Amino acid sequence: MTHRNLAQLHRQQADIQGPRIALRYKQYGLYHDITWSDYREMSLACAAALVEAGVQPGDRVGLFAENRWEWLVTDLGILAAGAVNVTPHAPLTARQVHYELSDSGTTWLFVSTRGQYDKIAAVRDELPAIRGIVSFDRLED
Repeated sequence: MTHRNLAQLHRQQADIQGPRIALRYKQYGLYHDITWSDYREMSLACAAALVEAGVQPGDRVGLFAENRWEWLVTDLGILAAGAVNVTPHAPLTARQVHYELSDSGTTWLFVSTRGQYDKIAAVRDELPAIRGIVSFDRLED
């Protein structure tokens, strides 16, 4: 069977694997499992939120994060929304990330941590195309 894109392949895999474990991650010393069904559901919720926020097919959405389960969910959510995923490498400096986001025309951005958010905040005024930023971690004042 052929698939037009990764979002379609993900849907098929979730339909076949359903309750089986797709992802496992460690948090606070404990391992947690995410099933294929839940993985798909969270990715679709991300896609729906992006569409509701006005993201159109072909729009650029940034994903500035380290390797973590939320990255995987968000990546597939971006693709399911028909958007293009722009993924600056997590260790980049604020200036380097600014170049990638500006050059690509990124309109929305996901960040993983306060540290990544702070890098963006340092150059935020120079990124007028970005309409919103979503953080995986809670951002304390």
